[in-house]
Amino acid sequence: MIYYAAYYSTKNSKRVKNYAGEDKIDYICEAINNIGEDVILISNAKTTQRKFARSESIQLSEHTRLFYFSSLPRINMLIHVLDVLWGYMQLCIYVFLHVKKNDTVLVYHSLGYRGLWGFLRRIKKFNYVLEVEELFQAFQASTSSYKKKERRVFKYPDAYLFSNSLLAEEINILNKPSVIINGIYRKNVVENKTKGEKIKVVYAGSLEKQKGVDYVIASARYLHEKYEVHIIGFGTDKDIDRVNTLIEETKGIGSQVTYDGIYKGKEYLRYLQSCDIGICIQDESDEFNKYEYPSKIFSYLSNGLQVVANDLIQLRKSDIFPYLHIASSQKPKEVALAVESCSDSILDSYEILKILDEKFKEQIKSIIRR
Repeated sequence: MIYYAAYYSTKNSKRVKNYAGEDKIDYICEAINNIGEDVILISNAKTTQRKFARSESIQLSEHTRLFYFSSLPRINMLIHVLDVLWGYMQLCIYVFLHVKKNDTVLVYHSLGYRGLWGFLRRIKKFNYVLEVEELFQAFQASTSSYKKKERRVFKYPDAYLFSNSLLAEEINILNKPSVIINGIYRKNVVENKTKGEKIKVVYAGSLEKQKGVDYVIASARYLHEKYEVHIIGFGTDKDIDRVNTLIEETKGIGSQVTYDGIYKGKEYLRYLQSCDIGICIQDESDEFNKYEYPSKIFSYLSNGLQVVANDLIQLRKSDIFPYLHIASSQKPKEVALAVESCSDSILDSYEILKILDEKFKEQIKSIIRR
């Protein structure tokens, strides 16, 4: 049996969402199912409600089941701390009762677990695979004590799943078995597009400043009026206010920019498929970004979009780099030039995504099967 531990919640659940990770978790579950393995997702996602949330089991697909641990009401900080401890206790009990020695536990790396999985691995002797999508601190000083201890967590797994080669080089110093998965290697069904009056450019993802959305908005000043720039994604109220302020400052200059809110599931796919070009610009100086692969690139490709990105080292070391339109820097004018270099045709990405998908499924067999 394959167990997959992650702070995961379904679209309609009243649990805290992990917007950045849930689509990729779904894809990995599907890939594991396709090689003949069942998956049980175990989630410690906390309730968003002011009442107790019971433990719950949900069948997501024929071969994937989700199990939520119960969660205390969202009332105050004291109850929150107790809820975290209660979640740890339930997780330990679940592992002791259900996980066997020959089972594999795939864990989505989170500071919330601290060293808990290393402890459970030593007791139960299961095959421990750690999925590392990003570093919460790039081995530098941090104001949080347990962030300083993040590196210690990486010595416990039997194998790794990395989002990019830089993480593999930094973390896997003992050369344990590992697989790199840059994004979601799945082509969605692209509806026939009708040519609109304007070319739709989209930025989808986190609205945090270091994720590059500010550069995308600023680039609109240098784009012809035949383009329109759309921002969709999630962030704090402060992030959303900053984005709307920047958009307001671009009015009447270059192309039109709008913030269109959050989309998920089928609505997200339909929205992307209504666009022509997807943008992924990240702050090259941000240490956090250095160790994170911009997986939104595959969201764009899988929905038939041309993709614009800046010249990041983790992209240069990936198989998808030749298929991207590269901005020579993150400067708004350079981003605009890269946008204008895109052709009007829909990118046929089926073959490259199919090859990467098959390659990933073959590789993951080697780390989840003992």
